[in-house]
Amino acid sequence: MESQEASQTYDWRELCKVIAWYRRSFNLTQHEFAKRISTHYSTVSRWESGKSQPRAEELVKTARLFGISEQDLLYPSDEVKKWVNMSLKET
Repeated sequence: MESQEASQTYDWRELCKVIAWYRRSFNLTQHEFAKRISTHYSTVSRWESGKSQPRAEELVKTARLFGISEQDLLYPSDEVKKWVNMSLKET
């Protein structure tokens, strides 16, 4: 039987919101975050605006930086989703 996650289209824009929330939670600028995962800050900006999506290697580096699994980054808990949505309302 196919899992629910596998049967649905993945929402990359939601992932990008989660990445932005973690970045801000760690008090990192886009420049600092980009440097730590070996990419350019404009790449991070495009993710956070939903214009592009991270590559697999960038997801791995991002999860490691934040001390979470790739699975937790891709499929955040309801608690993380709540915090992400609350932070979006503040901006």
